[in-house]
Amino acid sequence: MGLDTDSTDVLHACKACGGTFTVESGTFGPVACPHCDASVPIFPNRGRARDRFTFTSVAPKFVSSYLSRKPVAKVDPSCSTLGQQLCVDMVAGNRDFGLPINQVARRDVNTTPDFLTAKDGQSREAGLALVAIPVGILLLFTPFAVCALFLLLAIPMTLLQVSNEQTDLSSKLALTKQLGGVLEQGQVYTYVPEHRLLLGFSWVDAQIEMDTCQRIPEQHVFVVDIETTYHGESSTPRYHNTTFVTAADGSSVLPLMFHGGINSKEGAEARLAKEPWRPFLKGTVVVQRS
Repeated sequence: MGLDTDSTDVLHACKACGGTFTVESGTFGPVACPHCDASVPIFPNRGRARDRFTFTSVAPKFVSSYLSRKPVAKVDPSCSTLGQQLCVDMVAGNRDFGLPINQVARRDVNTTPDFLTAKDGQSREAGLALVAIPVGILLLFTPFAVCALFLLLAIPMTLLQVSNEQTDLSSKLALTKQLGGVLEQGQVYTYVPEHRLLLGFSWVDAQIEMDTCQRIPEQHVFVVDIETTYHGESSTPRYHNTTFVTAADGSSVLPLMFHGGINSKEGAEARLAKEPWRPFLKGTVVVQRS
């Protein structure tokens, strides 16, 4: 789905004051409203009609390569229609992203020059790796032979990584050109308080995958799981956490977020208190060790 390239100006409305203004086609990012100076976000999907969006059960291409690790609580068919409406409203900018969980709310807009610049950077990195090969061979015959060995072992891994990234960038560049020179992608994992809805989705252009859509019970409890691993000669402990929201009667268990560093109930309560949704979800906190 390409951009409208027939006109040079696009009309936008400011939600803060209700005034309208035009910006040059192809302008993206926050723009100051000329009437009230409020910041108005401009992005390709802004104001796009509902029937221009499609839903898929497979994550849109590219979206998994840069986004945050988040839980998946699956889709409840009884609220899937509402969830899809909210997804479209958020992607099209008709409403906010709700109350993001663990700061998972991101929209990226890239243009053809962005990907060309990234490809050039990867090419330079590959060139440096190739130049390092004769340097590493020469160092093998010096007192720095061990360092040279590590260098030579790292070069193939670097070249493989660069090759994979170049392939990914080439695919993104091709799609960006197909879409008229701009690619929008993003991810949201959020709580929508007016519907008591846990919602998670990702998108590329106008293709959306909704992988989480669940009602959170009015009577609920937060369970913070603590997994401990030990590292190094001193067996330093590290704490890995998953927070679940469960129905008070145990009828449902939904993964809420991944985090770390928590080893006590007090720490768990302090961590959840930092979340914007916490004032709306007031269940008690318990901890368990796995």
